[in-house]
Amino acid sequence: MREEARRIDERLEATLRIPDVEPTAIVVIAHALPTHGGTMRTPIMAAIARACAERGWYALRFNFR
Repeated sequence: MREEARRIDERLEATLRIPDVEPTAIVVIAHALPTHGGTMRTPIMAAIARACAERGWYALRFNFR
């Protein structure tokens, strides 16, 4: 699997995790509030994206600002 950095509407930073097989779904993963330490780069966000890609799904995580 691989990851690609993306921009959404040129404002939001995002990362797309791409599975090694033909994708069957896409999952959009939203993080906790930044005031509570949430960003798209936290270890739990990366683990969720990796688990989704292992199941053959695209996994998109993004920062809200």
